[in-house]
Amino acid sequence: MYVNFWGWFQEYELRAILLGDNRRRRLVTLAREGWDYRKLADADSAIRAFKEGIHLAESLNEPCWVIFHKYWVAEMLFYLKHDYQATLDYTVRIASECRKEIYENCPVRSRIFFVLANIYYMIDFYGYEEKVVDLLDYIEAEVLMDEDTHLRVLHSRAQIAFDHENYNLAEARTYDMLNRSPFNDFRQRSGYNLLRAIAYARGDIALADDYNELAKDHAKAVQLQRSIAEGMLWEAVYLQHRGIAPKSHDVYTSALAYYENYNLKKEVAFHEASAEYMELVGNSEQAIEIRCALVEQVMASASIYNQMHANLSYCRVLGRSGKSMDNALITARSVADNSLNPLVYLQKLDEIQAGNYWEYAWQKVK
Repeated sequence: MYVNFWGWFQEYELRAILLGDNRRRRLVTLAREGWDYRKLADADSAIRAFKEGIHLAESLNEPCWVIFHKYWVAEMLFYLKHDYQATLDYTVRIASECRKEIYENCPVRSRIFFVLANIYYMIDFYGYEEKVVDLLDYIEAEVLMDEDTHLRVLHSRAQIAFDHENYNLAEARTYDMLNRSPFNDFRQRSGYNLLRAIAYARGDIALADDYNELAKDHAKAVQLQRSIAEGMLWEAVYLQHRGIAPKSHDVYTSALAYYENYNLKKEVAFHEASAEYMELVGNSEQAIEIRCALVEQVMASASIYNQMHANLSYCRVLGRSGKSMDNALITARSVADNSLNPLVYLQKLDEIQAGNYWEYAWQKVK
């Protein structure tokens, strides 16, 4: 049985309106303001709105609304600012607070524990995998959970299978999540994005392109600007793979303009797709520069997960281009020192050093 998260939200708003209680109604208004800023990828403005909500809820002695707005601050820190260390510190405190009896029936509790699991995932997936799985199990077994949080838990389990290269299990779990959420644009977007990655890992470019279009459509429905822009970049990559060069160039140029128009920060997905595109059009030097820039960016972050992926990709593109990997491998191996379980990562580095410069077998054949 799911807790009715949005029913709780709407009932509170309606009661505040009927009672003419404008201060409590403001708690709802501030949440809507924060979400509008989220659509524009304006994390700082969103956080300001939610922090105002925290202070107002505290003054009104509304503990569930305090952690409701704190939860959204954590979401913005994590999903928009990608400040993993700050999110971890912040969310650990909220999660600890949420274990108190006063919050037991607050519908937002499961979401806070889920964000905490996601942070551990992004900081050091292989090192914290057991902790991540334990948190997902705890949410499903012990916490009042809304339906959307359950969908996100299912998606995380699919992502775990994907990171272990168990594509059949990842696909099955993703379809399960999609079948449970036909009218949820957020979950449909994330599900089709993962199916896109699975199809690409298998070398099915046409299917990856189809899934990418579906993910973009759902991102547009909820105006997730960064996701729309990333989808455009991957569309350019897939068109180039399929030999549709003029359209690929136009789409790539439009994607860059989209980033500029919405002042979107160029993060991991931007660099990944752009480097793929540049290598496909024969500009290996630009691809190397983009991969190098991503390494520099993620090495300044707290995400060992991103550091591992970025360094592996950088070493691979150097190898494919006939460049020396000596310095890149030194940097890449240093990442292992910070992980609690670097075995899989080190094995991949050994494969690269031995001459396997491709992430997927089909790329080498092609």
